[in-house]
Amino acid sequence: MKKLVSMCLVLLIAITASMSTLAITGCNKAPEKETGAMQETILAGGMHVGEIKSNGISLMSVVVPEDEYSLYGVTTTAENVFMVTATVQPENARNFGINWSLSFDDETSEWATGKVVTDYVIINPSVDTLTNTVTCLQPFGTSIILTAKSQDNPEVVATCRLEYSQKVTGATLNIGNIKVNFGGNTEIKYEVSPAVSGPGGVIAANITTDDVYTIPENYTKVVTFECNYTDAEQYFQMKGDALTGIKLFDGPDNWYGLEYYFDYNYDIKDWLIIKRSGDIKFSELNTAEIIDYFS
Repeated sequence: MKKLVSMCLVLLIAITASMSTLAITGCNKAPEKETGAMQETILAGGMHVGEIKSNGISLMSVVVPEDEYSLYGVTTTAENVFMVTATVQPENARNFGINWSLSFDDETSEWATGKVVTDYVIINPSVDTLTNTVTCLQPFGTSIILTAKSQDNPEVVATCRLEYSQKVTGATLNIGNIKVNFGGNTEIKYEVSPAVSGPGGVIAANITTDDVYTIPENYTKVVTFECNYTDAEQYFQMKGDALTGIKLFDGPDNWYGLEYYFDYNYDIKDWLIIKRSGDIKFSELNTAEIIDYFS
């Protein structure tokens, strides 16, 4: 006698690069809590501040957190924002005012030809001109130069190179023929029978990236399994470390490229139900008896 059983898979993909980190979780939220927020985290890459050259003006940049955009009048559709601060030397200069400007580093490049720099990056200097809000609106394929020039002496100048790292725009994860649902539950059905091998296979993580960038990224894909308990922990525990901590999956830190199958021999037979009157160990039940505990 056989029975189809559903399971919820909990896992984590981490995709990292030298300057960016991306984390995506699957099956760690109840279905009623599913939102688009999970997809919004797939934003590894984007604009960052590169080389700074100074001649009488020093520049310093900090990232503006998204929850502070409204404080600086930044559009909610901005990709990311930096606050750049200029310091004019010497300290007794008559005029500390700064004139700010943006330009493509190579306006004759194939990508930049016919484009307007402010369609990609905009600036908003403060009233005293010493700080400047630099906002990235969309990916750009040629470096952009932010220039800060003294209002008193045009030879006192600093430049800041803005780069755009190749951005991850999406991700997929499959365990053989099982497609993992990011931001929700992944239901896995297999037969409760020691003679049947369940679904699964090679674990493959794939990403899509934007084709507009100034710096290519070499992302490394890492797939790890995690045990995320919900109401189920009141009923099911893995055989063994019930008191000292329970691990749903034993294995390497990175499962990418390895194989995993959901079958009776390696999963359900090791389960138990904890009761005051004595634990029910699935390993001591036959297939027909195990079926009674599943709908």
